[in-house]
Amino acid sequence: MRLYFTLILMLALFTATPSQGAVVYTDIADISSTLNPNPGWDDGFAPIDFNNDGTEEFNFRWDDFGGNTWFTHVTAADPLNYLVQTTGTYNFAGGAYVEPLTMNTVIDATGSWEFTFPEPLPGDLDDNNFQGLGDRYIGVQFQLNGNTHFGWILIELDNNLTLTIKSYAYDDTPNAAIQAGDVGNGNGNVAVASIAVQGQGGASTITTQGGTLQMEATVLPGNATDPTVTWSVSNGTGAATISNNGLLTATSNGTVTVTATANDGSGVSDDAVITISNQDLVFPVSAINVQGLNGVSSITTLNGTLQMEATVLPVNATDPSITWSVSDGTGSGTISNGGLLNGTAVGTVTVTATANDGSGVSGEAVITISNDPTGVSYINKAELLVYPNPAYNQLFIQGRSDMEINSIAIYSMDGKAVYQQSDVPSNLESIDVSFLSSGHYMLRIQSAGQPAQNTQFLKN
Repeated sequence: MRLYFTLILMLALFTATPSQGAVVYTDIADISSTLNPNPGWDDGFAPIDFNNDGTEEFNFRWDDFGGNTWFTHVTAADPLNYLVQTTGTYNFAGGAYVEPLTMNTVIDATGSWEFTFPEPLPGDLDDNNFQGLGDRYIGVQFQLNGNTHFGWILIELDNNLTLTIKSYAYDDTPNAAIQAGDVGNGNGNVAVASIAVQGQGGASTITTQGGTLQMEATVLPGNATDPTVTWSVSNGTGAATISNNGLLTATSNGTVTVTATANDGSGVSDDAVITISNQDLVFPVSAINVQGLNGVSSITTLNGTLQMEATVLPVNATDPSITWSVSDGTGSGTISNGGLLNGTAVGTVTVTATANDGSGVSGEAVITISNDPTGVSYINKAELLVYPNPAYNQLFIQGRSDMEINSIAIYSMDGKAVYQQSDVPSNLESIDVSFLSSGHYMLRIQSAGQPAQNTQFLKN
């Protein structure tokens, strides 16, 4: 697949040159690369220069070969000496899968390390790996001035297949271990250890129609580097929605489970069950629109059928079910419980759909029944024949041999001209109506020395 990317590269903000034994942390503006549905690749879109000497140690690449065959790679300037911490599993081409590390994971020589050729994968078509996990760390090992150093790179691979590189750090002491997420503050980042979720004031119920409850999350320890949480709700026997700030809104009776998940990559979460009651408001039917399938308003063969349709409003009506009935006019027909109309006599009938919720609301449509199995529509049988009706791609016109047609026009039912032809050739047999949308139209034919002749036709 061809890749289109939005690369936002801004000047890296990094710490001053550290003293011996310090963590060197580089906080960059996010660099993102998103897979698009066209074969292609994006190579080297996020250079990682741990010691800011102008030479990258690691980079990232996308490959896509179409048919959902995609790969993400960590690349390195020296594939035999620059290593990545992996899961110990491999894809079909021998590429190792990168281990998605959480904050405070120790990165040292005891990890499962792999060369960067074949290039390790944060994810591919066979193993999503980092995808959908949020922020995760890659553990890396590389050489500077002949010495081994350990470091981390913070990335996210979201469910839209956008790979984002966010920051990185290494310990400038050779062979010294580093914790994932350590930014060099002397203690490393403090991870969330626990979360306690409850409703405001300890409340665990919503008892009013459409009521709300502010949810609260107590995060420990109090000095966690990132104490923020993401709120979500899972419907049980009831249903509700929740805002980004934890405001829970009831929509139906029963129980729901509210969850707060730490945003620091620790994976810590907690939940609370909330009971919802009194969500008993009834939404009556306010309107019903009736028509034949695809807007058709006629049956052209005796004992032919037409499936009727009813659109019930509002869309959240408590009971949207209806009952079908048909009233004879100049014609007659029968209708099934499912709305299938059968034309039993030529003329018009009125089809009605009535709401079953006791609101008394109904809708109706008049259907014309004819007995013209050929679908031919006559304007003046002695002079002009137009067929078929309904028409699909071509509308055929057959007139007397001595008839001279001067112009042809087609109008939509709101009076707008959608086709006009003058200087009609004498050998005209048909006109192309394939460009017309489905629906009813008026055909007007003007012949020399004759008044204009009109007829309706249906375009399928």
